[in-house]
Amino acid sequence: MVCFLIGGLALSACLVTLQYQATPTVRLVGFPLPVGGAELIKGKWMGGLVSPVVAVAIVGDVVIGLAVSVLPVRIAQFLFDRLAPKH
Repeated sequence: MVCFLIGGLALSACLVTLQYQATPTVRLVGFPLPVGGAELIKGKWMGGLVSPVVAVAIVGDVVIGLAVSVLPVRIAQFLFDRLAPKH
């Protein structure tokens, strides 16, 4: 389980720092909840677009990263415990 937690934290770090092109003139940082961004103005990327709830967006990205890595294991463990024959 510890390996899945470490993997989830690594995935969370990737989600918070991921940069992607949302539109031809807007580049966002953070997925699926944007943390910040930049806008293309006169051929230059101007940073400074920050989410008004940046702390919530970061926490949300971290929670999603952890859930994606740990939740399937916990569901499998729950099903195994329920369906395994008792001795």
